[in-house]
Order: sequence, then structure tokens, then C-alpha cells
Amino acid sequence: MTEKTIAVTSEVELNTVDLLKAEYEETEGLTEKEKALLEKERRINADLDKRLAANPNALPRAVYFILPNEFGERFTFYGISALVNRYLQVIINDPVHGKVHAKELTHYWKLFTYFFPLVGAAISDSFLGKYKTIVYLSAVYLIGIIVLVITSIPKFRTLVSASIGLYLIAFGTGGIKPCVGPHGGDQFLKVQVDGIRRFFAFFYVSINLGALLTGFVTPPLATSFGCNGEERCYTAAFSLPAAVFFVAYVLFVYGHKYYRVVPPTGTFIPARMAVVIGRSIVRYFAGARPAPGASFFTLASDAYGEQFATETGEFLRMFLQIVPLSFVWMVYDQQSTEWQNQYDRMNQYFGSLYLSPEVFIAIVNPCLVVPMVAILSSYVYPFLDKRGIACTSLRRMALGSILVMIGFILSGFVQSSVLANFDGELDKSGQQIPGSCKNCVHGGWQIPQWFILSLGESMFSPTGNEFSYTQVGKATRAMSSSFWLLLVALGNFYVVWFEGVVGEATWAINENGDTKPAKYYVYSAICAGAILWFVGMAMRFKYRPGTM
Repeated sequence: MTEKTIAVTSEVELNTVDLLKAEYEETEGLTEKEKALLEKERRINADLDKRLAANPNALPRAVYFILPNEFGERFTFYGISALVNRYLQVIINDPVHGKVHAKELTHYWKLFTYFFPLVGAAISDSFLGKYKTIVYLSAVYLIGIIVLVITSIPKFRTLVSASIGLYLIAFGTGGIKPCVGPHGGDQFLKVQVDGIRRFFAFFYVSINLGALLTGFVTPPLATSFGCNGEERCYTAAFSLPAAVFFVAYVLFVYGHKYYRVVPPTGTFIPARMAVVIGRSIVRYFAGARPAPGASFFTLASDAYGEQFATETGEFLRMFLQIVPLSFVWMVYDQQSTEWQNQYDRMNQYFGSLYLSPEVFIAIVNPCLVVPMVAILSSYVYPFLDKRGIACTSLRRMALGSILVMIGFILSGFVQSSVLANFDGELDKSGQQIPGSCKNCVHGGWQIPQWFILSLGESMFSPTGNEFSYTQVGKATRAMSSSFWLLLVALGNFYVVWFEGVVGEATWAINENGDTKPAKYYVYSAICAGAILWFVGMAMRFKYRPGTM
């Protein structure tokens, strides 16, 4: 070995030691139990950490098992999600009231899908850890898909039996969703900031690639041929996602030896946070004040240590900042119901190619989002940063939210023309009979609203995932991600509540059960107010050190 080689090797070893010190030696403010957990994490991950520190610019091998798993899970979820609204219309079988009822049931399902992340995050951060939570709740997810397949056979199919499968899926996907992204982020050392950012960009691309591919293959299985004595074959359409999810599940489990593991605290995180918050408030009104520059919640440092008290404050600050975005999700998530219903009243032939509402709704958004995310993260943001225009997380989220709102407003204008020109024939469930609407507004006129909404999504959604991870401490990352997903649940709750209040008022619904443009504009006005609220708070938000 030459002297030059020895020198390079020594320098690499020295850098490795420095990086590992930065990862584990900051113990100020930790309780003895937290120090023991940190030491356990160091011991468990010793070999993997050395490899990461030796080549910090490379992506960890674990990423190559996590990203395909996310791809497969999203293939499954979006394939099923594209079918739910119209599948429920078929089950309800009411041409006038069926669409409104199916829309409400679909948003109820999405509400619970994005509420259950709170359960998964609590289990993960407190007891099982991210990896075991993903493995166990994925099994529940798989059982739900199998139930959905079986109950799609007419003799087993009722609204109740279909709901059992759907809500098992909701519990499974909701439970694992706050864990997969943070589990991927845990594969990096603290100093690998660029690596974490690249991972979340790739993570979002894998989500949309799964959504894109399933859009081309899953809905056509339902609409291209019949089975079980019916014109559509939902059994085949639900069976494909079941097979894909099983493969993704096995692949994820196989990669376990490459995963860095952050041990769970062993205590219920939400309960600990409640103690810190309650004790801090009581002591404040008793006259206590935090040290200058310290978090308000350090007034309760004696409960679980100064660091956890500080992280509690960071978590609350992060969540209060993003709460207004639940109203953006309120309008965004109506693409799978309201926009699908709108497209059902349009000409669905692109030349000789027929694109059913299930297919169109499943492919158009991911076809736009996949390249948009890649272009924004690889070219647009770096280009602007080099020219002194800081593309901070909150700026990206604000602009993206505005674009989502504009897309929804535009869809209201399109709806006016759609209702005025519809002359198609309807089947017994109130859906357009294919080929009967050749003089209607062409479905291509939906593309501009999809383009604007997808551009907005590409800016605010992946950034929100990253923001909810980077702006909190290690102990609450899965829980933080679950609260980002809770915004989606809240958005769907607003839709369910609003639809229940409005009912079938003549200003909102016409005699065929179709939504009038006025309802679009009311939703958009509510969203606009929430964006102003978000921007006002963003102007005063202070990022964690080293993050923007």
C-alpha cells in the first residue's frame, strides 16, 4: 500500500469518525432513558452507519427496497381508489340520488384512510417501531384487499360486505403510511441533508409512478370486459392490486437486513406530549417563565427531559403551520369524485380511443405529476436558488396551494358548459352509456384544470411530506407524518359535512343529481381564505437549524 493510499484511507476513516460523532454525541437535554435509547440505536446500526459515513453522498441500499414497496402499495391503493366512487354507484343503484350518496361514502372512506395514520404513528413511535408497524399492518391491508375481491362477486356483494373490505384497507394503508416515509428518512445520517431531500423527491415519484401504471391497467380490467354475469369485472380489477401488493410486501420484508432502525420510546408519545403541554401551561400561569431563547415547553423539562420538551414545541409549531392546508386537500381530493362525475357527462372518445371515467381519472394526474416533480426538484428549484430566489418549503407549499385552488375554480367554469351541452343517455345507476354523448363537451377540456391542479400538487404535497419530517425531532417523526396525512382526513371530513349540510339544494344540485358550478365556487372561496391564513403564519415561521 502506497503512502498516498494510506493517507486517503486515513482521511476517510477520520471523516467517518467525525460523522458518527455528529450523529450520536449530542446528548444535551436528554433523559437517561433517552440516552440509553440513543446508545441502543448506535449499537444496532453500527455496521450500517460506518458504510453510510464512508460514502455519505450515495443513497443507502435500504432505499432500493423501500421505494419499490411504496410503488407497489400506491399501485394498489390508487387502483382501488379510482374504482370506489363508481363501484359504490353500481351497488347503490339509484340514478338520481346515487351519485351524491356514493360521493359521501367515498369521502367517508378517504376520511378514515387518512385518519388511521394517527393510530399507526402512535403504535410505531411508542411501541413497535416503524419496520414492525409496516409489516403487521400491511398484513391487515392484504386481508382487506382479499375481502374486497371476494365481495365483488355479485352473490357476496352488499354495501356492508364491500365496506368491510374497504375499511380494512383504510386501516392498513392508513396505519403504514406515516411510517414508510420516515422509515426511509431514518436510513440517512443527520449530515446527509441532500440525500434526505433526494429520497423524498424519489419517494413522491414512486408514489405517482405506481398511480400512473395502475391507471393504465387496473380500471380497464373493470371496464373492458364483463364477468360474473355483469358488464363490468370488478373481481379482476381488484385481484391485480392484491397480487402486486403481495409482491411488494415480500420484497420489503426481504430487505430488513439493510434497514437502519430507530428504537421506539416504549411509552405512548401522545400521552407524553399531553403531560408536557399541560404541565407547561399550569406552570406558566403559576408565574414560571422559560429561559431566554428556550421553548415555552421547557417549563416541563423535568417530565421527560429538555429535548423532548423542545421537540413537543417544534411538533405543535409545525402542525399549527400546516393546518390551513386541510382546506386545500378539501378541494384537491374531489378530483376522484366531483371531477370523475364531471367527466362522466363529457365525450369520452379521443379519436377512436375510449377512456372511461375510471381510466381517465387514474392516469391523467400521475402522467402530469411524475415529470413535474422531477423537473421542479432537479431543475427549477436549483435554478432559482442559484439566482438568489430561495425556494423555501413554505413558499413552495403556498404557491402550490394557490394553483390547486385555481384549478378547482376553472373546473367550475367547465361544469357550466358541461351541464348546458349534455345530451347523453344514462344507465340504471345514473352513469353515461358509453358512446351516447358524442355531441357533449369533449373530455379533453378537463386537461387544463388537471394541469394546474397537478402542478400545484407537485409543489405542495411532496414538500409537505419533507416539511413534516424535517421540522420535528426524531422521537415524533412518524407522528408528525401522520398529522400531515390527518390534513387529508380533515379535508374529506369538510366535504362530507358540507355535502350533508347542502344536501340537494337547488343552487347546488340539478334534477339529474349533477353538481352546479356554484358549489365549486363556494369550495374555492373557503380554500382561498385558508391559503391567506397559511401565508400569514408562514411569514412568522422559524425553521429548525439547517432546514428550509
